[in-house]
Amino acid sequence: QTAAGVKMVTGDLRLPAESLPRPANSEADDDIFGFTPSGPYVVPGKYKVSLSKRVEGVVTPLAGPVEFEVRYVGPMPPGEAVVKDLAAFQKDVMRLQRDLNAATAVAGELTTKLEQIRLALDQTAAAPTDARDKVRKLIAAHRETLRTLNGDNVLRGRNENTPMSIAERAGVAAAATRTAIDKPTGTQREEYRIARTELDRQMAKLRQLRDTDVKELEKLLDKIGAP
Repeated sequence: QTAAGVKMVTGDLRLPAESLPRPANSEADDDIFGFTPSGPYVVPGKYKVSLSKRVEGVVTPLAGPVEFEVRYVGPMPPGEAVVKDLAAFQKDVMRLQRDLNAATAVAGELTTKLEQIRLALDQTAAAPTDARDKVRKLIAAHRETLRTLNGDNVLRGRNENTPMSIAERAGVAAAATRTAIDKPTGTQREEYRIARTELDRQMAKLRQLRDTDVKELEKLLDKIGAP
């Protein structure tokens, strides 16, 4: 809140989101009904809440922490084992989604960088042929990585069947914790397992591309005086 006066603050009993909200438009009116990323519901248990104010970057505590208890309201309260299992699965899935967001961001940056390197090599007469071939092979392989991470929107637009992407599998797994307090299903656990394994494999490829292949090409560009 940024205005003076008595304010009411309500919590949605959700964990922090795995991604940041989009930057706000400073010229637009506040959209109180706009979408804000949110995490899964917290599991039943005891928590603490505190209140602070931030003025020009200075944070000042106002009240708390105060302990409160979240209880399940419904006909069949989950047992302690279910709550513990769900909390562990929530943690794993959110880590998966954060890693996927990071991998997608790095992949996007590498897409731009590879295209710039390809263009620089093509416009430099002294560029060796094998380097031009190499960057094109890297671009082709990187496109497959992008499809594995987030799917193929072109083929989807044609209503063609495409393999499930890591993002889709992560979405299925995350559905276990978004709207209900219940243990994840076998399908959701399997989708998480496949997504985690495949994401780790793709992250290793991205590290190799970023830290080795691209750096070698950049050194070559500098050596031959490319733009």
